[in-house]
Amino acid sequence: MENITISVIIPTFKPGDYIFENLDKLRLQTIDHSLFEVIIVLNGPKEPYYSQIEAYVNSCEDLNIRLIFSEKKGVSEARNVGIGESKGQYIAFIDDDDWVSPNYLESLYSRKKGNALVLANVKFIDGVSGQQLFYYVTEVYQKLKGKPSPTIFEARSYLSAVWGKLIPRQIIGDDLFPSNYVLGQDALFMFDISWRISGFVLASSDTVYHVRYRAESASHKHRSYWQRLRIIMGVLMKYIKIYLSKPGKYNFPFFLSRLVATLRKLLQKNYEVEVRPM
Repeated sequence: MENITISVIIPTFKPGDYIFENLDKLRLQTIDHSLFEVIIVLNGPKEPYYSQIEAYVNSCEDLNIRLIFSEKKGVSEARNVGIGESKGQYIAFIDDDDWVSPNYLESLYSRKKGNALVLANVKFIDGVSGQQLFYYVTEVYQKLKGKPSPTIFEARSYLSAVWGKLIPRQIIGDDLFPSNYVLGQDALFMFDISWRISGFVLASSDTVYHVRYRAESASHKHRSYWQRLRIIMGVLMKYIKIYLSKPGKYNFPFFLSRLVATLRKLLQKNYEVEVRPM
C-alpha cells in the first residue's frame, strides 16, 4: 500500500538538462523514498521532452515519479494538474530549473506543525557561473531565525513564491492557481490561501532551496513600462477581488503589503527581483 506523505510537484515547459539535475538531487533525499512522490507536469510542446523525461523516469527505480503531459498551457495550469494528481498530506513545489539540498524534504517534514508553513533557507545561484547572487528572501530567512513565532507580515516575502516551503495540503483546500496571469501567479495563490495559514516554522539553515537564475526566464524578461503597467493593474485587481471575497479572513497589513509590492514593480525593468552580486 502506498504511504505517500509529501507530493513534490514540478511544472515544466521545454526543459533543458537542468531538469535532470533537479531530479538527481531528489534521488539524494535523505527521507525514506517511499514517503514522497514526484509529479512532473509537462505542458507546451510534447516532444522531444516527454520521451527524454520518460527515459529518465524509467531508469529511476529508487523514486516514485509520475510524468504527466497536459495540453493546458502555462505554469499555473501545470501546477493545478499536479495538485489534482497529488496524494500527499503535504505539498512541495519545485521549479524545473531549481534544486534542493539532500536533507530538504526530511528537514522540512521534521518541523511540521499543524497548519503552519515550514520555510527553507533560499539561495539565488547564477546558472552559468555558479556564483551566489543577492536575494531578498535569503535576508528574510536570516531575520526570521531569531523570531520564535514569525507573523505573516514578517514572513510575507516567503509568500511571493510557492517554492522553498512545505505546505500542508489542507491549507490549499480546493483553491487553484489563477491561470490567466502572465506573472504574479505564485503571490496571488499564496495570498488566496493565506487565511488558512496558522503560522511559520523555520527549517535548519542547511535546508536549502536553490533558485537558478536564467536570464531568459519569463520572470527576468525585460518589459516596457506600459507592459508592466498592464500586468500590474490586472494583478492588483485580483488581490482586491480575493480580499473582498472573504471579509475579515485576510490579514489587512499583509494585504496592503501585497498591493505596495506589486506597485513597486513599475519601477523595475524586470517584474521580479533585480539581479546583483552578493
